[in-house]
Amino acid sequence: SPRVCVLSTRIMALDPAGDRQENNADARFVIDRSRKTGWSTEVYKSSTLGNKGGVGLVLRLVQPSRVTRLVLRTAPLGATISLYAVRGSEPATAPRGWTTLTEPVTLQRDRAVLRVRHRSPVTTVLVWISGLPAERGAYVLRINDIRVVGVPIGA
Repeated sequence: SPRVCVLSTRIMALDPAGDRQENNADARFVIDRSRKTGWSTEVYKSSTLGNKGGVGLVLRLVQPSRVTRLVLRTAPLGATISLYAVRGSEPATAPRGWTTLTEPVTLQRDRAVLRVRHRSPVTTVLVWISGLPAERGAYVLRINDIRVVGVPIGA
């Protein structure tokens, strides 16, 4: 089957249990094809983001696609990330109500490849950050690039 890059056209930050702001204006730098730019979580006092449960990035795909993997470039190492997805409207209760694509994984290298076994086409992918790495006494994650790889339906 063809491996096709599924470029997301739109991206937004998600902070469902907080103030709904998570450096929203910078989210677009994750999909601008430059590793020099990126998005960052806000700076937290704990690895668990207070008691929020997590924050995330929502990537809307150009067309319904069977996602096979996500490639992320992040720093510092040690963040805990899970992938979720949905086809159609996005539940506001993220990640509740979304389909799980991967179990939580702790990122061990600055370029991480998360493989997805979910076979159904999706329209939106959620990169959910539930644990933050420590950096200089605070907790924060920078994501410089995300590529969604998969097979568009009809390809």
